[in-house]
Amino acid sequence: TDALGYAGMIPNVVVKIPLITTSGSPNIEVIDTLVKEGIDINCTALMSVSQVILATQLGVRYVSIFAGRIDDEGGDYYRVIRDCVDFLDDDDGGTELIVGSIRTIGNVLDAVRARAHIVTVTPAILDKMVMHRYSLETVRQFEEASKSLPK
Repeated sequence: TDALGYAGMIPNVVVKIPLITTSGSPNIEVIDTLVKEGIDINCTALMSVSQVILATQLGVRYVSIFAGRIDDEGGDYYRVIRDCVDFLDDDDGGTELIVGSIRTIGNVLDAVRARAHIVTVTPAILDKMVMHRYSLETVRQFEEASKSLPK
């Protein structure tokens, strides 16, 4: 009911709902009802290709897998991302893959290489992506060299 209320108040809202509840019960009926009401759903907390396939069959707009958590359990998150993207691209239902739980720049690069549609990162990871010591050294050299130019 909260999802219906928010969707009615906010244009272009996407409601984030996990595939399973905290007790482990499926949220399939809730997701199906909201999709039939025309509400865009981000089915979240997914860890496997089979979960992504199931959520996609419900007609959700986005599916979110958690790369870092898959990796924590010894899973091959790159392969999971790749398999999900391959399935979604072949399915042609318009569902997009969001990759979250990014913990390193390497996770970002892997997600991009695996052709993830969307990758979410924290500000700390974004800062690390921007900064490179040689970039900083180079722009400082540029600035120093510009001081010797005629004014």
